[in-house]
Amino acid sequence: SGFVVGLWLELLFSRHPPYGAARYPEAGPAALIAGATVASAGGASTAVLSGSVLVGWTVGWIGMHSIGVARRLNARLVADPGALGGSPTELGRRHLACLGFDATRAAALVATLLVPAVLGVRVLAELDVGTAASASSTSLLAAVGIAGLTGVGARALGARRNGWPIVLGGAGVGAVLAWWLG
Repeated sequence: SGFVVGLWLELLFSRHPPYGAARYPEAGPAALIAGATVASAGGASTAVLSGSVLVGWTVGWIGMHSIGVARRLNARLVADPGALGGSPTELGRRHLACLGFDATRAAALVATLLVPAVLGVRVLAELDVGTAASASSTSLLAAVGIAGLTGVGARALGARRNGWPIVLGGAGVGAVLAWWLG
């Protein structure tokens, strides 16, 4: 179950490669919290998997915004060359302070969101309906995932035209595969 949730999160986050000063979802706390929600709910039902992916995606985006705050603080800590006095030791100390702040930020994100996320997914697990609806939901989830994967692949390969026809084609292929597998 954790592998499936990790796969879905990777699919969602792969559209945002983490390089440069780009804004991208933070995958570390997101994966930790999503994995904890699956483990806590004790099953691999569609509701649990969908809820865990949604929780992970949300935590990733909240983490992205908290990284923006951290970047502004980091810039203030190392941007004033006069305060550094030309000392490499002082620059190293400030760099370590930035790393410590980032670790504290990520830990606070997990500490704040872990319990509500686990409780929310457990509620979804209790509301999960019978196997027929669950199989139908799984097929829909597979179709949407394949469509998303097609769109992410098209963007990653540098497609310059409007990507909606590719996504819709992926959704069609995903729906056929989901029907066939379901």
